[in-house]
Amino acid sequence: MCNNVNEPSLQTNLPSSLAIPPSLPSPTHLAIADSGATTNLLRLSSSQLLRQDPVHQAISVGLPNNNSIQSLHSGNLLYGVSDHSLPAYTFSDSDLRHNLLSLSSITNIGCQVLLTNVAIDITIGELLVYHGHKLPTDTLWFIDIDRLQLGLQQPSHSTSMTIQLDTDADFVSFMHAVFGSPPTSTFINAARRGWLSRVPRLTATMIAANAPNAVATAMGYLDQTRQVKKSRRRLESLPLTPVDSSESDDVIGAGDEALADVYIKLVPTSDIAHVDLTGRFPVKSRKGNEYILVAVWDNYIHYEPMASRSAPSYIVAYTRLIAFYKSVGRKPLFWRLDNETSAALEAFLQEGGFGKPQYVPAGTHRANKAERGIRHGKNHFQAMLATTPPSFPLDLWDEALPQAEITINHLRPFGPNPAISAYEGFHCSTYDFAAHSLSIFGMHVLVHDKPEARPTWSPHGSNGFYLGPALLHHKCWRTWVIDTQRERVSDTLAWFPSPLKLPGSDPHSMVGALITDLTAALRTLSVSNVLSPVTRQLIVDQATTATDALRAVLHLYNPPLPSESHPLATSRTVSAPPDQRVE
Repeated sequence: MCNNVNEPSLQTNLPSSLAIPPSLPSPTHLAIADSGATTNLLRLSSSQLLRQDPVHQAISVGLPNNNSIQSLHSGNLLYGVSDHSLPAYTFSDSDLRHNLLSLSSITNIGCQVLLTNVAIDITIGELLVYHGHKLPTDTLWFIDIDRLQLGLQQPSHSTSMTIQLDTDADFVSFMHAVFGSPPTSTFINAARRGWLSRVPRLTATMIAANAPNAVATAMGYLDQTRQVKKSRRRLESLPLTPVDSSESDDVIGAGDEALADVYIKLVPTSDIAHVDLTGRFPVKSRKGNEYILVAVWDNYIHYEPMASRSAPSYIVAYTRLIAFYKSVGRKPLFWRLDNETSAALEAFLQEGGFGKPQYVPAGTHRANKAERGIRHGKNHFQAMLATTPPSFPLDLWDEALPQAEITINHLRPFGPNPAISAYEGFHCSTYDFAAHSLSIFGMHVLVHDKPEARPTWSPHGSNGFYLGPALLHHKCWRTWVIDTQRERVSDTLAWFPSPLKLPGSDPHSMVGALITDLTAALRTLSVSNVLSPVTRQLIVDQATTATDALRAVLHLYNPPLPSESHPLATSRTVSAPPDQRVE
C-alpha cells in the first residue's frame, strides 16, 4: 500500500467518501480498521498522537482514482505507552478524509484482532485491551485511537514480580461485589458484550470459569419460585356461532348514528422519561432522606434521594433530575409519572417547557417502564447494602446511590443501541476505571492523615468506610471517617475487606503469572524483524512446547483448602491494589 517516493505508487482500497455511523459516539480520533493496509495513516489533525521521528522518509500512497498523496511526518503511535512500536505516517487533511489503522501492524506487536458483525476486540493473550461497537448494518469497523493507546497502557502480567496477584476466583468475587453483586448471568452478559471492557483483567471467560455465588445476590434478587401445576380439567369445545356478514361492524349503514372522531398522537419512546417513587426506606439517612426517585430514560436508571412525599420534596428532586439530564446534553420532551402527583409539580414542569405530564392509570403500574426499573434498581441497591460489614452505619445508605447508578448502568443495554451499555450510550463516553476506580461500598478502610495534620507519634490514619469514587478528583475516593463523623476525600487508603479478599497471592497464581510473563516474552522474540522467518517459527514451536510443559507441572499443584478450624488456617495480611497507595 505504501512505498518510498522514488518507487511507483501502489493502489489502496481507501474510499473516497465515508461517514461515521450515527450509532457511534464522537471520540476525538477515530480510525478505520483496515485489514489490507500495511502501515498506519493519520490525518494531520491527529498528528499529536505521534512521537514524530527526527528524520522523515516520505512515502506516497496511491488512491483508486490514480492520484497519489505524500506523507508529511512519520512517528510511533505507542511511544511512551508500550515497549512495542506502531509506526504511522501523517497526511494533509485535504488528502486523507479518515485515519486508517493497519490490522496487520497491530497483530505484529502480539495482539489478536477479532471482527464480528457487532464488535471489534483486540486482545493480548487473555487481556482485552480494546473493545469497539458497530451495528450489524454498518460496513466498517472503527477504532478510537485514544482508547486503544489507553488499553495498551494497562499494566500487563509482567508486573507480577513486584505486585502480588490473586487467583482468578478471588478477583472475580471481588469485582462481582464491586458491581453490586448482580446475578451471575447478568454479570457474564455484561462482560461478554463488552460493557466491562475498561475494567482491567476482567473477562467473560474468567467470570464463567469462576462463577461467584454470593449471599448478597440472594439478599437482593431472590424471588418466589413459580409453582406450575397442570390443570386436570378438560377444556370443553364451544360451538361455533355463525357470523352474518350483513351485521358486520365494518359496514356502516345510512341510519347509523354519527360517532365522535378519535385522534391518536404518536410519541417516540426516546423522548419519554419514566419516573416513579419507591416505598419508604426503613432508616432515615443522616441527610434526612427516606425515599428514592427512580427515573428510567432509554434504559438508563438515575437515582434521586427524597426527604418526603410532599410537593416541595418532589420539586427539589425534579430540579436535580432536570439538571442531571442537562449536564449530559439531554432534555426529555415528555414525562410519564405514576398516578401520584400534585398541582405544584404539574405547574413546575409546565413552566419548564415540558408540557403537562402523562400519568399511568391506577392498577396499570406495570405499563410504566420505571416500575421495572424500580425492581431492578431496588434489587441492585439491596444487594450492594448486603455486602457492607455489620459495623457500617445504615443511615449512610443514600451515599451508595452514585456508585449504584454507575454499576447498574454498566449491566443494562442502551435503549437506542443495545450493543453498548446504558452508561456509555447516555454519557456518550465510557467510564474511566483508571482515573476513578471502584471498590466495594461500605468497605472498612484506613484514611491517611497527612503529616502536617496529625501530632507526632499519632497513627498515620483514621478508621472509616469507603463511600465511592470522588468523580471531581483524580484517583481519589469519598470516605466516612468514624472519629469525626464527617465525609472526607482522600487519595491514600488502606483497604480491609471482610470476608472478601483484596488481590493477595498464593504460590499457584504466582507461578501461573510468571508462566504468562514467559509466554509474552517469547512471543516478543518470535516477531523480531532481525530473525529469519524459519528461526521465528522455530522459536514459536519450541516455546509452545516449553510453556505447555510448565503449565502441566503447575496443574499438579492442587492442595486441599484448609478448614477454618485448622490451627494453620489463619488470616493473612494482604496488600492494597497497585493504584491505591498506602503510606
